Amino acid sequence: MSTLQRFTQIPHTASTSPTRQAAVSSLLYILLCSTYILVSGSLANRAAATSQQLHVIETVKGIAFILVTGACFFSISYLRYKKIQRQEVTLAIQEKTLIQAEKKLVAAMSAATVAHDLNNLLMVLSGLVEELKGQEINVPTLRVLREEIDVGIGKLCNLSKRLASGFSRAVPEHAEKVDMQASLHELIAVVRKHPDGLRCRIAPSHIEPLTLELNRTLFEEAVVNLLINATQAAGQSGKIEVRLTTEPGFAILEIHDNGPGVPDFLVKDIFEPCFTTKPDGTGIGLLAVTAFASSCGADVSVGRSHLGGAVFQFRIPMQDPSPEKSVTA
Repeated sequence: MSTLQRFTQIPHTASTSPTRQAAVSSLLYILLCSTYILVSGSLANRAAATSQQLHVIETVKGIAFILVTGACFFSISYLRYKKIQRQEVTLAIQEKTLIQAEKKLVAAMSAATVAHDLNNLLMVLSGLVEELKGQEINVPTLRVLREEIDVGIGKLCNLSKRLASGFSRAVPEHAEKVDMQASLHELIAVVRKHPDGLRCRIAPSHIEPLTLELNRTLFEEAVVNLLINATQAAGQSGKIEVRLTTEPGFAILEIHDNGPGVPDFLVKDIFEPCFTTKPDGTGIGLLAVTAFASSCGADVSVGRSHLGGAVFQFRIPMQDPSPEKSVTA
C-alpha cells in the first residue's frame, strides 16, 4: 500500500453537514432581516409626519440595508475563499511531500534488493581472485591486475553494505582525513576502466594538494557517479576534466565535460530524488551527489563548462562546515 493510500485511509473527524450549516446560516439571516424590517419600520412610522416622508425614509432604509448586507456578504465570502485557497496550497504541499517520501522509500527498497544480489556476485568474484593468487608468481602484469580487481571488489563490498543498511538507517561512517589529490587520481584511474570511460579522455586538469575531513565513502561515490555521467554525456572521444582549487575558506571541486550540457529547463529538477532523463535510468546516481554535499556542508551546482558541456561544482567549506547547505543551479 502506497503512502498516499495510507494517508487517504486515515480516519478524520466528521465535520458538520453542509446542509445543516447552510440552513443555520439562512435562518440567522432571515431572523436578522425580519428583526431589522420590523424595528426599522416601527421607527420610521413614528418619525414620519406624512406619507411622503415615510416613503423617503423607507427608500433610504432599503438602500442602506442593501449596501450594508452587500458589504457583509463580500467580507464573509472573501474570508471563506481565502481560507479555501490556503487549504488547497497546504494540501498541494503535503501531496508533493508524500510523493517525494514514496520515491525515497521505493529507492531504498530497490537498493536493499540489489545489495542482496550484489553480495552473492561479490562472493563469487572474491573466490576467483583467490585462485589467481597462485598463478601470478611469474606474471607481474597478472599480479597488478589482481590487485586492482581487489581494490574494486573492496569498494563494491562497502557499497553493498551501505545499500543493505540504507533501508533502515543512515550512513554510519564518520568523516576522516582524505588526501584529495591522491584520492581523485585513484578515482579517475578506476573510471578509466569503466566501459564508458574507455571511450573518453579523463584527465586531472588542475588538482591542488589538499587534505580535507570528509566522509570518504560518500565522497568517492559522488565523484564516481559524476565522472561516469560525464563519460556517458560526452560519448565517443569525449573529454572530461577534474579540477580542485581553493579560495578563502573553501575547496572548489569541479568536473567538466564536453557533452551537450544540462538544458536550462532541467537545472532546477536535476537534483530531485529519482529524477532522470535516461530511458533506462533510475535517478539514484545524483542522490549520492546530494548526500555527499549534505554530509560536509557543501553547495553543489551545475552550469556550463568551458569545454562546452556541463560542469558540476562542489563548494566545500574547509572550516566549521554547517550540517546542511542548499543545492543550487
